[in-house]
This record gives sequence, C-alpha cells and structure tokens, in this order.
Amino acid sequence: MRRLYLYTPRTGKRSLPGEPIRFVASTETPGRDGLIIRADAWLLDNYHQNPIVLWAHRYTDPPIGRAQVFTEGRNLVADVLFDRGDPFAREVERKYREGFLYAVSVGWDTLEQVGRVVTRAELLDVSAVPVPGDPAALIQRIRTTTGVKAYRPPTTEADVLRWGDQVRETLAALQTLTWLGVLESRLRR
Repeated sequence: MRRLYLYTPRTGKRSLPGEPIRFVASTETPGRDGLIIRADAWLLDNYHQNPIVLWAHRYTDPPIGRAQVFTEGRNLVADVLFDRGDPFAREVERKYREGFLYAVSVGWDTLEQVGRVVTRAELLDVSAVPVPGDPAALIQRIRTTTGVKAYRPPTTEADVLRWGDQVRETLAALQTLTWLGVLESRLRR
C-alpha cells in the first residue's frame, strides 16, 4: 500500500502547517471553458504587489493566504502560504495537507486572445477551490512512503487514462487491505 503525503519541494521534507504548499496554478492545456492560457502570456507585476489567495474567487471576502507566483516551463506555479491567524484559512490548509482538497484556480483578465488561445492575461487572484477551471491545476508534488516523486499533471489523453488506471489500482489495493483487516479482526475473535 502506498500512502501519499504533501511536502514542500524546496526542503524535500514533508511540509508542516505554516509552510508554503506548491501548486500548478495554470497549465497550457484547455480549461473547462475551452481556453488555453499560454505560460508566457501571464502578466504578474500587479499580482506581485497584491499576492492574494482567496477561497473560491470570493472577491468580497478577506484573503485566506498569499502566494509567490512564477512561470516554470508551460505552467504558472504558486507557492501558497495560508494565513495561520484565520481559522477558516487554517481549515482549508489542513484539507490540502490531509488530502481532502487538491486544486487551485486562477482569476484573470484577458488582454489579448487569438481564437481559443489567450496570449496576454493579467493575473488577478489565485484561489483555493474544490473544482478548478483547469483540471490540471493541482498540488505539484507528493511524497510516498517509498520515496519522493514529482507529480506531473496529465496533459494528454493517454496520461489521463494512465493516471486513472493508477488511481483505480490504488483504490482496489486499499479496498483489499480494508477487507483483509476486517477478516483478520473477525478471525481473532
């Protein structure tokens, strides 16, 4: 059985509450709206001056954290630091660390677009969300009990199918282990 743990990539250790969590915030794959935002399209200067992290793009609520954002290859990456003084922000952080939430989403203003491809966009916010507009906007790295590996979001249909197969195999293994545990406890009685 493999266990998945969140960790901070810079240290190589399991991250602790109050440490940043790294996310892929946006990719060059089509979002649920059909748009593709190129990584080199992002204008980040204004965001860097007000680096807010919101819950579900709620612009009228106070932020739950802040983020350092940058482009890396074909991705916009965000190192998110949650506000430890805010009980709701701590709860959201806990949900990420314990595997109940995985995704973030970006709010932006499209400045230039060619067809379905956004060629210039101003980043307005990074939001913690249960369901992202970009299905690949997820926690970037994970740790297993057998070692550390980089999580790369699936970008092709073959990647998505392979990832789905891995999830199904892991769930089947967990179900088998659960049933074995139940049987073992009943046999001990």
